[in-house]
Amino acid sequence: MRADAPETVRPMLSRIRHHLPDGGALRHGLPAISFALPDVVAEVGAAERATRCLVGQDVCILDGTRYYVRCRLAVPILDYEEPLVWMIWCRVSWRTCAAISSAGKFGGEERHVTAEGLLANRLADFPRTDGLASTIRFRNTGGQAEARINSERHKLGRLQRHGMTASDAIAQARRSGALLVFG
Repeated sequence: MRADAPETVRPMLSRIRHHLPDGGALRHGLPAISFALPDVVAEVGAAERATRCLVGQDVCILDGTRYYVRCRLAVPILDYEEPLVWMIWCRVSWRTCAAISSAGKFGGEERHVTAEGLLANRLADFPRTDGLASTIRFRNTGGQAEARINSERHKLGRLQRHGMTASDAIAQARRSGALLVFG
């Protein structure tokens, strides 16, 4: 992987703004690349989905047998303070799904809980990501669950550990349909 010249990275990224999906105000930085649903659920027609799926903000259940949680998957951008973020879904066990549904009820001091999961979305320009094993970290104090790819042999796992160039991060954001504004 080639690194962008440091003198070009900061100016390029510091000037990026993006529009919110509703066309509202400009925000600083790159947008999170977000998946509304796990791919397998998105492929179910809307009418059928209404009878087969229970979809919440961070939990999705398909047919009462497949459980998904929404996670933040971050990749550092070389020579930049903010990562590129994908909001993805991971398939988890019933036990994990039930635990995170009550995660805010632990009380007391902050606790971190980890669980194993499988990515449930296909990310553009990566070798197959759906089904990719990950470790998910939950916090009882709130905040989004964090997914980390277990294999460093997969391109996404390597990038999570070693970072991506600014130009690759911008290209990913553009491919997601984000409207980027420089200046």
